[in-house]
Amino acid sequence: MNDPQYIVRRLTPLECCRLQGFPDGWGETDYKEDLTDEEYAFWLEVRNTFAAINGKKTGEYTKAQMLTWYNKLHTDSAEYKMWGNGIALPTALYVMEGIADALNSRRALCPNCMMWGGEACFLFGSAEPVTACSVYKGKE
Repeated sequence: MNDPQYIVRRLTPLECCRLQGFPDGWGETDYKEDLTDEEYAFWLEVRNTFAAINGKKTGEYTKAQMLTWYNKLHTDSAEYKMWGNGIALPTALYVMEGIADALNSRRALCPNCMMWGGEACFLFGSAEPVTACSVYKGKE
C-alpha cells in the first residue's frame, strides 16, 4: 500500500509581506542602470558601515562596483530573513496604542493581577470578572 505523498507549500515573499501588514513590494529594491553621485555616496556609506559592524574590510569602491553590489541586495532569502525578523504592523500599532492609552489615562497597574486598574480582572481564576481586583480596590 502506498503512503500518500504530501508537499509543503512555502509562503512567497509577497505573502509574507502581506501577512506582516506591509504594502505589496515594500521590501524590494529597484533595479538601477546607474547611480547618481548622491546615491553612490549614500550606498557607499551604507556598505562600509555594514562591513565595519561585521568586522569586514571597508574601502572605496567605484560606481560600477557599487551598482553591481546594489543590484544584488534583493534576494528572496534576504527578504524571508527580513520578514522573519520583523513584527506585524497591526500588532505593533495595537500594542503602542495600548501603551499610549495607559500613559494618557494615568491608570495604575495592579501589582496583584497585573491588569490596569478599572478594567475587568479575573482574580484568582474566578469565573466572574470584577472591576479591579479586591486587593487593588480603593488604591487608584
